[in-house]
Amino acid sequence: MLEWLRDDGLQLVVATSAKPDELEGLLQVAGATRLIDAASSSADADRSKPDPDIVQAALAKADCKPEEAIFIGDTPYDIAAGTRIGVAVIAFRCGGWWTDRSFQGAVAVYDDPDDLVDNYLLSPFKRPFALSR
Repeated sequence: MLEWLRDDGLQLVVATSAKPDELEGLLQVAGATRLIDAASSSADADRSKPDPDIVQAALAKADCKPEEAIFIGDTPYDIAAGTRIGVAVIAFRCGGWWTDRSFQGAVAVYDDPDDLVDNYLLSPFKRPFALSR
């Protein structure tokens, strides 16, 4: 999925509540180290998600406005963090939250990254969307 996004010319920035010393290992396990442009971690924020501090830090590192970004998350806390500052959020059920009610406010919900790839041309990356505020 990250390769598809990268091939589409998108900047890829991580916004995680993980500690800085854990971040590199997480990116390595995901095979994402070479694909990520920047990352924000718990060191970049006073408060963790659902507070938007970490997402705001990621936007700053990307030099990106909230309305220019799409945040992918797998918990209701991710949805809350993004939507509180006007970032569109795509939700993945694979984080253990299987009811779509848990993802209220997301612009789209997919089972996992493969599901997004399978439906990429119909995804918010390829079609306009409206943020629910």
